[in-house]
Amino acid sequence: SQGSIRLSGELTTSNLIRIEIADDGDGLAQDRLNELNSLLRNKTTLADRPLALRNIHDRIQLAFGVEYGLAIMNNQKEGATVILKIPYLRQPPEAFA
Repeated sequence: SQGSIRLSGELTTSNLIRIEIADDGDGLAQDRLNELNSLLRNKTTLADRPLALRNIHDRIQLAFGVEYGLAIMNNQKEGATVILKIPYLRQPPEAFA
């Protein structure tokens, strides 16, 4: 059977935009999940690691600060979720102007 992807977003009371992209697949092994989140947190990069997620995370943090970016987690029942956190701004930051 085909899986599905769920996209949801919210603007929190603390002016945080939180976007979640979730699938209902097999999820990630805990060691792979830890490896991906470590890749996002650490500034060292190895050539055989997925750079797209890291590049997106780094660009978000350069533009908005270290409290923003990507995180990856397993869903409680199945699948995985990527969480994107950025601030709600009325004006774009200079990095995007």
